[in-house]
Amino acid sequence: MSRPRQLSSLVQATVRLSLSTPSATAARPTVSLPLDSSLSAQRRHASWSISSLLPSFRGKKRSADDTTPAAAADSAQPGKAIKSDQPKGLFDAAVEGEEVQEIIRQGQGPAKQATFHKSSTANFKTSRRKLNDLSRLIAGLGADEAILQLKVSPKKQASRLLSMLALARDHAIAKGLSRDRLVVAQSWTTPGPSLQRLDIKGRGRYGVKHHPSSKLHVLLAEGLTDEEKRRQRKQDQWRRSLRGLTEGDGVGVGRSKPVINTQVGGWKW
Repeated sequence: MSRPRQLSSLVQATVRLSLSTPSATAARPTVSLPLDSSLSAQRRHASWSISSLLPSFRGKKRSADDTTPAAAADSAQPGKAIKSDQPKGLFDAAVEGEEVQEIIRQGQGPAKQATFHKSSTANFKTSRRKLNDLSRLIAGLGADEAILQLKVSPKKQASRLLSMLALARDHAIAKGLSRDRLVVAQSWTTPGPSLQRLDIKGRGRYGVKHHPSSKLHVLLAEGLTDEEKRRQRKQDQWRRSLRGLTEGDGVGVGRSKPVINTQVGGWKW
């Protein structure tokens, strides 16, 4: 046998002897490799985020021996909640938030009946003065009549206002307002931002173009139209005139006070 083979067999025998001896096994030192600080920090951060987001499972592993008779009786009764000292998670808090909102909604009482509905268009490229013509056209009209006027209007912006007014009428009806008594109570316009563009002129000169924008607001409410108000005013004038003719010193005399400083025409000599 050669010398290298003798050395290898000797080393193997020594290793077997050391493993078979218990004292040698106990005397072996344990080597612990130090973890990287960044890796340990990441592990701590991950464990904290998971424990904060997910519900905790502490105390959930309960055996049948730990259950008290009182808790078993409470669980047997239907509709009775069991109080638990376990920490609640994110989803439990969300459910409790919905329950709190429902209690607050019930405490506020029934919802109030809506008396008006306000709507408006977005800012679009048009002049405020041009939009004022359509605003004056639909102001004081009934909702259906205003929509009809916008349908037959030759103005360019009428189609945009028509869609907005039809949607506002449907929303007002959904709030509980009567369609037959729905009137455009108010209608006004507001200016929006204007775009500035370069205006090239001759001989090396230039100017600035301003493209204006505006929007229309409407307020729908139940009431009388302008035509109905005009008729009512006319009827009130007729009633006052008839009351003046029938009330007084005599029939046909509308003045209850004496006439002073009457103008008499003609010469007096």
